[in-house]
Amino acid sequence: MVRALLFSIFILLFVGTTYAQDNLTGRVYEDKTKVALPGIVIKNLKTQSTTISDRTGAYSIPAHTGDLVVFSAFSYVPDTLYVTSLKYTEISLVLNT
Repeated sequence: MVRALLFSIFILLFVGTTYAQDNLTGRVYEDKTKVALPGIVIKNLKTQSTTISDRTGAYSIPAHTGDLVVFSAFSYVPDTLYVTSLKYTEISLVLNT
């Protein structure tokens, strides 16, 4: 019984760790003011996954090394990120004039 419980806990921890490694996370800011940007659309072009940054500019999207991720919003110049690592990434968007 104890062995089955320990095995179940190990599997859950392993799956949780694996899942966390498949997400690109970070924060989106405005380029000049460094103000966090909510409502930025983030799309993984390879998997077609889409998410939106929260009120603090934070985002998390499923991604792998080699994917292209686009950050876009109505009044900002879109920015494309080639994922080289899944470390926390801060993106600065330029205001579209």
